[in-house]
Amino acid sequence: LQSQPGSESILYELGDTLRRARRFPESLRVFRQVVQSGPSNAEAQVGLGQSLAVTGQYDEALTHFNQVLEKNPGYYDALQGKAYVLFWKNDYHGAQAIFEALKKENPGDTQNSEALNDIARAEEAAHWKTLRPAADASPQSWIDFYRKRLERDPKEIEALKGLAYQESKLN
Repeated sequence: LQSQPGSESILYELGDTLRRARRFPESLRVFRQVVQSGPSNAEAQVGLGQSLAVTGQYDEALTHFNQVLEKNPGYYDALQGKAYVLFWKNDYHGAQAIFEALKKENPGDTQNSEALNDIARAEEAAHWKTLRPAADASPQSWIDFYRKRLERDPKEIEALKGLAYQESKLN
């Protein structure tokens, strides 16, 4: 950097190194500098998007991923970054569609399969949350709820414990 202070490639490498070292505030500053000097630098846009995403700045991260995808719809890292952001924003359907396409494109990338499993678990949790009785519901309502959960997964520990607790309240 001292010999080539404005070099986009050196700044990008610095930003990427900082991101990988989980020094996100610093990586954000560097990536912003690279994107400002070279807005068409797709790698820097993706790096900035990734750093924004992990710091919870989802909307801005999506903006950068989408800017890359407008010019190059098949840009793998931008698609994967966008899919993660959609998942973190609870847009499971949108995230799932992208992760499934990426899994077909690159079956060796285990991140996509893991993300699809995470989506399935999150959807399951969201489903049960909608069926959960009110906190002041009768023990019988809770027993029925836990029995429904156990119909789906007879070994679910939380449901087994909840059922046992609610049944003990009736006795």
